[in-house]
Amino acid sequence: MAWAIDHQIKVGTYLGAEDFVPVSQAHIMADTESLGAAGVEWLERWAKLPAAQRRVRIPTITDPRGTDFASAHKLKHQPWMLDLERRAIAAFEALGVLMTDTCINYQTIMPPVRGEHCAYGDTGVVIYSNSVCGARLELRGRPLRVKRGADRPHAALRLSSGRASACDAARRDKLHPLVN
Repeated sequence: MAWAIDHQIKVGTYLGAEDFVPVSQAHIMADTESLGAAGVEWLERWAKLPAAQRRVRIPTITDPRGTDFASAHKLKHQPWMLDLERRAIAAFEALGVLMTDTCINYQTIMPPVRGEHCAYGDTGVVIYSNSVCGARLELRGRPLRVKRGADRPHAALRLSSGRASACDAARRDKLHPLVN
């Protein structure tokens, strides 16, 4: 796990973070189209670890799976696609990821609240959670980085000074000159 913590430290250093902030929940954007066979194999290696070593430490959700098993024949999904999905599901379940099977779990299952720090791995989730819910998120959460640690670099959008809504109008104009 030292490499995961080392990665977090490097990201935090790059962002100028002075410390880490605990996060309360995580979202993993990990469909099999982006994971591929290598990514699913990576998840399966984690899933084979003893339970105490592999289980997520905070509530963690993921996107719905990319296969409708009941309609796979009609959709002409190939057997290898179905196999890859089943393997990914089994690995996520072994890791303790909540299989919510919805695209809007961040709105319906565990919506973040104002000021809450989360580690979400999807652009739309981050935008919605920051702008609508007032949460403190950045798009830096990927399976590797959110699985083991529940701390994130305390920088950029996690700070009031890094959020445009906390800036005065003159500074906002300088940050976004095309808005004028």
